[in-house]
Amino acid sequence: MPKGSMCPYCFKIIWKNNVVFRKKDGEKVTDEYIKAYEKNKGNEDFSRNDYKYVDPAFFPEHEKKYSDSNLLLSIRDKTGNELDDRLCPYCHSEFHTGFGERETFPFSVIGNTNAGKTTYLSAISKQVKNSIFLNLIHVGGEKTIERYGEVLDKTEFKDLSDNSKSTVAFLGPYIYDAITNIPVTKKTPKKKDATLVFYDLPGESFKNPEDISKNASYISHSSGWIFLIDPTMDHKNAVSVFDSIYNSFIASGNRHKTNIALVINKGDLLTDIGNDEYFTAMQQRTYFEKEPLDLQLVKKNSDEIRRVIVNKSGDLRALEANVSKFFGEKNFSWFITSCFNQDGFKPINCEEPFYWLLSKIGLYPSVDGPTKT
Repeated sequence: MPKGSMCPYCFKIIWKNNVVFRKKDGEKVTDEYIKAYEKNKGNEDFSRNDYKYVDPAFFPEHEKKYSDSNLLLSIRDKTGNELDDRLCPYCHSEFHTGFGERETFPFSVIGNTNAGKTTYLSAISKQVKNSIFLNLIHVGGEKTIERYGEVLDKTEFKDLSDNSKSTVAFLGPYIYDAITNIPVTKKTPKKKDATLVFYDLPGESFKNPEDISKNASYISHSSGWIFLIDPTMDHKNAVSVFDSIYNSFIASGNRHKTNIALVINKGDLLTDIGNDEYFTAMQQRTYFEKEPLDLQLVKKNSDEIRRVIVNKSGDLRALEANVSKFFGEKNFSWFITSCFNQDGFKPINCEEPFYWLLSKIGLYPSVDGPTKT
C-alpha cells in the first residue's frame, strides 16, 4: 500500500489513514470545506447541507475498524453508528471504497465538445474487457461512462443520430481500480495494481486565462493526456486548444513531465483521403490480445499517420511542433481510432493509446519489437 494517495478531487496527497468521516444523523450544516472546494472549481452559487464530520484522531482505537492491510475503514460513534463514509481531509469529497490501498494515476482526456470524449472513454471501457493483462473495475465518481456505453451497445447504427453520438460532458472524475496481470520481468519485478482516474476536459474550458486557471490542476497532475482530434472539424480548433494550455504552462519554463497520445478520433469519417494508405494506418494493430504492446510498431504506425495525414495539414504540423516542445519527442505518439462502424458501437483501436500511456508508467506490458512465437 502506498504511503500516500492523491485525492481524485482536490489532488492533495493523503497520507495513510489521514481521513475524516461523515456522520449519519444529527444536524445538517454547510460544510465549509466542500463549499470552498466547489468555489475553487468555479461553482460560486454552490449550496448544500450535510451531516457534520468527525475526526478519527479523537476516537479510541477499539472503536476503529481496519482492513487486513491496516487501512482505516470505519469508526463507531457514541450512539453505536458505524461511520464508514471516508472523506478527504482537505476538500471533504467522499472517497471510494478502498481508497488508499493503491497508487492513484489521473488521466486527462481533452478535446472540443464534439470530439467524442465520453464516447471514447466508453469505448476504452468496452475494449479493455478483452485484455488478459488488465481488468478495470468502476469504483467511484461519475457513472456516465458505463451507463453511456450500455446505451450505445443497445442502439442500432441507423438510430445513432449526431445527437446520440455525443452526450452532456461531465468533468468527472471517473474512478477505476486497475487490476493488472503483467508478466514478471526486470522492468516489472512485481504485480502493480493502481487506481486510475479519468477527467473529461472540454477544449472550451481552455479559451481564456480564468477558465484555464480553474482546470490547471487536472492538467498539471495528469499521468498522461489523451488529446482527441475531430477530423471533421477545422484543425485550427485543436491547435487553439493545445496552444492555450501550452502557453499557460510554459511561463514557468518547465517541460511537462508526462506523455500525450495524439488521437485522430472518428477515423471512420476520414473518407476524404480516399486511398488504402489511411486504412492501413488505422487497421494496423500494435498488439495482440495475449501479447505485450509492441513499441516499435507503435512508432511505425505513428510515423505512417504522420506521413498520410499530419504532413498534409499545416495546422496538425504546428500542433505536433508545440507538442514536441512541451513533452519531448519521445513522449508523444499519433493514433487513429474509431468508435463506430456500419453495425453500431464497434470500437477500433480505442484502447491502444490508453495501453501505450499505461506502458509508460509500468501498468501495461510492452516490448521493443515483435515477440517470439
